[in-house]
Amino acid sequence: MPQPHCLTCGKALDLELATYRNFRGPVPCPDCRAHTHVIFSDGELQGSLGGLRWEGLMLDLATYDIPVPIIGDLAEAAAVFSINAHKSSVVMCGRAVHGALKEKKVPGRYIGAMLKTARCRGLISEDLYQTTLAANYFRITGAHAKRLRNVDETQALLTFQVTKDVLKHLFGQSQTPAWQVDIGSNEPSPSPTRAP
Repeated sequence: MPQPHCLTCGKALDLELATYRNFRGPVPCPDCRAHTHVIFSDGELQGSLGGLRWEGLMLDLATYDIPVPIIGDLAEAAAVFSINAHKSSVVMCGRAVHGALKEKKVPGRYIGAMLKTARCRGLISEDLYQTTLAANYFRITGAHAKRLRNVDETQALLTFQVTKDVLKHLFGQSQTPAWQVDIGSNEPSPSPTRAP
């Protein structure tokens, strides 16, 4: 029987053939405790993936007027979160925040400084500034070699939710959103009611 691997830490998941011969569901990693969903049929591994489907993380943004390239970055963050690629998810959240700040004409190269400028201009509140700065820590320490550390599921989900709050605050709701979630693909698609 082929062995699946934990999609968070990479450790082989030792599974007994008798128990998992025809199995579909989560298997906890003995090392990092993350759950990898596996599908076995007649002892053959059919697939493995992380927990949540990415579309569910995006649905509450459908009524917001967020530009398609920015929502595409966030959709990628959600997609990789769903397969437990937590570092990649927080990096893409950072890209979405950076793109949103650029869209709002906030100058700068680094997210922290851009957030400060956005706060000073009244684009975001003090509370949202502090929360986003704290969530940005996971992106910095998960992606930059000088401070490299693991990013766990809770930290990635927190970063994702804070990123959604920033986007909602910066772009607001619209009666005709610029995009909609296409459940059949891994990309947001332009809304048929409005050009992107």
